[in-house]
Amino acid sequence: MKKNNSPVLCCKTIFADLLGLGVISAARTGFGRNSRIYRVACDNNAQYALKLYYHDKSDFSGRLKTEFSSLRFLWQNRIRCIPRPIALDKRRNCAIYEYISGGRINSREVTGRDIERAVQFLTALKQLSRKENARKLPDASEACFSIKMIIDNIEQRLQKLLILQNRGPHYAGLHKFLMHEFIPLFFCVKNLCKSSCEKAGISFAKVLPRADRTLSPSDFGFHNALRNDNDEIVFVDFEYFGWDDPAKTVSDFLLHPAMNIKEDLKKRFAKLIFEGFREVKFLRERAKTVYPLFGLKWCLILLNEYLPENLRRRKFAGEKEEDLACVLKRQLAKSKTMFRKVKKEYREFSCCE
Repeated sequence: MKKNNSPVLCCKTIFADLLGLGVISAARTGFGRNSRIYRVACDNNAQYALKLYYHDKSDFSGRLKTEFSSLRFLWQNRIRCIPRPIALDKRRNCAIYEYISGGRINSREVTGRDIERAVQFLTALKQLSRKENARKLPDASEACFSIKMIIDNIEQRLQKLLILQNRGPHYAGLHKFLMHEFIPLFFCVKNLCKSSCEKAGISFAKVLPRADRTLSPSDFGFHNALRNDNDEIVFVDFEYFGWDDPAKTVSDFLLHPAMNIKEDLKKRFAKLIFEGFREVKFLRERAKTVYPLFGLKWCLILLNEYLPENLRRRKFAGEKEEDLACVLKRQLAKSKTMFRKVKKEYREFSCCE
């Protein structure tokens, strides 16, 4: 989709080719940090969501294929708290989905019933993961099936940031934070995780058996959900969907910087997940062990804007252009906030008590 084309003209071609429909109107919506999403009204009196996916040579994630095939699998298996997938166009790197009429969810207004709905969805995914055709689905983005793999992933992310130290004055604060704060705590957390594994009888390097894995949206939470006009929650954004460790699902939900859920609701979420996944061996112990590791990983994810390829992706999605120094300063502040949370909690994960 070219920048100088109007949304209506671009959408007319896509909808005519894919669905044989005429387009009456098209407007950008606010959802999507890695994509462009349009609300499209057609001449059949229906509305659709058109999603254009970012892609370049450095982006190997296949977001379009992952999201569309995952939603199609879920829809075929009677999961309805998701947008219905309608059509995809690999050549244009876009897809058409059901349009969800509703609003974003303020995480401070999340209720106990909302937590139950989230857990019900995850337990439904766990049940679907036992189906034979689920084996065809890919691993989730950056899925780590051992504690060693999580540490390796953090170290890889860390190295990509450390080599940026000579890029200019904006990177001096980043390097200082990584060298003098992040790395020392990372060293402590690694040692604690190894000793925790020994005490709990969990293997540090052994890969998690398939029977203990589950299907997961990966980037799951109310930040990727809408409350529709019937007060139902619809979960969106399945670009990273696939097989994952349920301990990661628990940790990411509780840690995600885009959510600020009350502590009692976090504990309720963990409690219900442990009950719903009771057959998964050592889930509570593994969640307690990996929680600080995923917290440290989030510290590095929040610094992605320092990497050139991530700035290009945000620009494609149409995010408001800001002065680079302001963007980097803000992201470093967010990373430090997450860092302080991990430093405070890494010895005691209260949600697992």
